[in-house]
Amino acid sequence: MSRKTFPQQTSVLIVGAGPAGLSAALALSRAGVDAVLIDARKRIGHPVRCAEMTHRLLFEILGVQPRPTWVRWVLGKSGLVVLNRPRLEEDLAGLCAEKGVGVFPETSLFGLSPFDGKGRKALVLHRGRAREVYAACVIAADGMASATARLAGLAAPLGPQKVASCAFQMITGAKPEQESNPFLGPLPSYPFPLFYFWALPQGRGRINAGILVPGMDGGRARFLLDRAIANTRAFSGGRPGKFHCGLLPLGGPLKRLVGDGILVTGTAARLVSVGGEGILPAAFSGREAARTVADHPGSSAEAQNLAAFPRRIKNLIDHYADGWNRVEKGMPLGKSPWETLDGKNLSRFQG
Repeated sequence: MSRKTFPQQTSVLIVGAGPAGLSAALALSRAGVDAVLIDARKRIGHPVRCAEMTHRLLFEILGVQPRPTWVRWVLGKSGLVVLNRPRLEEDLAGLCAEKGVGVFPETSLFGLSPFDGKGRKALVLHRGRAREVYAACVIAADGMASATARLAGLAAPLGPQKVASCAFQMITGAKPEQESNPFLGPLPSYPFPLFYFWALPQGRGRINAGILVPGMDGGRARFLLDRAIANTRAFSGGRPGKFHCGLLPLGGPLKRLVGDGILVTGTAARLVSVGGEGILPAAFSGREAARTVADHPGSSAEAQNLAAFPRRIKNLIDHYADGWNRVEKGMPLGKSPWETLDGKNLSRFQG
C-alpha cells in the first residue's frame, strides 16, 4: 500500500487498519504527526467480519466526504447506512498513504518492549521478515484479541464466557418486506438481546443475514444460521452467497485504556455496545486517541500525558459500560439494543 521502505523509527505506530486505526491515522496526518500504520491482513479491508451497518456520523468522525462506492444501502431516514466496508477501508488506507502515513499490510506485531522514558520498541513480522520499529507512542487498534494491549499489560485474554461468535451470509434474489428497515429478533433458547438474528437489507434484492451466539456455540453457528434463514419468509427464493464469521467481546470496555507510551482504541478496548455496534466507537476513539497524542508534540508519551484520552471518550465509555451492567443485572435496556445507532444519541460523543 505504501511505497515507503519499512521504517526503523516513527512518532506513532498504529497497530491495526480497521475503523479505529484508520481514523487515528487520518487525524494524525492532519495534525502533521509522523505515523506508521500496520495491519496483519494481506489486503486491508478484506475479509469483512461484521454486518457493516453503522450511522452516517461515521464519515463526520473520519473527516471525509462519503463516496457512493462506500455505501451499499441507505436505510430510510434513520441515518443508518450499510457500508461496503472492504472498499471503504481499502480507500481510506490509500488516502492515509497519500497524506504521508506509512501504510504496511502483511505486518503483525509480536513483541513490545517496556517504555524506556521516550518510547517503545515494537517487534513486527513484515511480509515474513522480523523487523524492529521504535515508536514514541503506540496506538492499539488490532481488534478483540489485541496482542498490543496484552503485551503492554492492559488486557488479559478473554475467557469463553466473554466472547460471542457471529456468522453471516449474503442472500441474493430475496424480496424483503421492508427494504428500508433492518430486522432484529431473538434466537430461540438464547436470552435477548445478547444473542440474536438479523436481516439487513442491502438493496437490489440483497439481504445480509446473520446471527450472534455464545462463543462456546461457535461450532454450531453455521447450522443455526442456516436454520434461521430457512425459517424466515423474507429470504424465500433467495440464493445464499459468501459466508463470513467473526468474534465479538462481551462485558464492556477495558478498565485501563492508557499506559506509558500506549493507548488502546476500538474493539481492542472492547468498546462495543450490547447490540454489537463497534464501527462508530472504533472510529471515534481512534480519532480522539490521535488528537490526544497530537496535543503533546515533542513531549514524553508517559501515561500521565495520555490520560486525557479516556476523559475525551468518557461519555462513550460510561454509556457502553452502563448497557453491559444492565445486561448482567437483568435490567431492561430501553427501546432497542441498537439504540446507540440513533444520531441524537451519538451526537454527544462528538468531540
